[in-house]
Amino acid sequence: MQRLTESVPLQYITVSEVEPTYEPVTVTEAKNYLKVDDSTDDTLIAQLIKTSRRMIETHANIKFHRRSITQKQTGGLETLDAMRLPIHAVSSITYAKDFDSTPETIDASKYRFVHDRFFHEAGRFVEGRFADGYVITYTAGLVADATPSTLNNDFKTAILRILAFLYENRQEYAQGWNEQGFSINYDIMKGEINRIINPYASAKGIF
Repeated sequence: MQRLTESVPLQYITVSEVEPTYEPVTVTEAKNYLKVDDSTDDTLIAQLIKTSRRMIETHANIKFHRRSITQKQTGGLETLDAMRLPIHAVSSITYAKDFDSTPETIDASKYRFVHDRFFHEAGRFVEGRFADGYVITYTAGLVADATPSTLNNDFKTAILRILAFLYENRQEYAQGWNEQGFSINYDIMKGEINRIINPYASAKGIF
């Protein structure tokens, strides 16, 4: 007899992406860290600050700036997984009983959110199981606008470390030597930078 198994959850995410007013590190802070005195590379340094911040967000699966998230996930699951972290506030979880019906909202008292998952009081999300799944709307991110004064200093340190590497190394670099020749390392998140941001990383991150 063939065992029936549920398919892997199908998800889509739409994000209200608005470029932040501020970056967590200023050009002046970056130049002080890099020991750069002139303004020749100011534009490049500003670009590398943004790149470094995005690399950390992607690597640790967290967001510095709060933004609106709409996430769809198929139904019949024990938990619903938040795909952007950290969550600041949940607006609603809705479902449709069938494809033509108006979406209904699950009462907030029936579920709770722990770290990166939503749990239903019934032990399983069943309302939208045989229909079009669930739509979760929430805001995710550490702060409303990550000014240099609001972001954790560990993140600022990690941004500066990555920035320094990108500024000084304009191409791939040789990390080690063996009998066959140099080995090339493309991952600058290894070592100390990894250890700095590891305590804040989501379970869905790549650590």
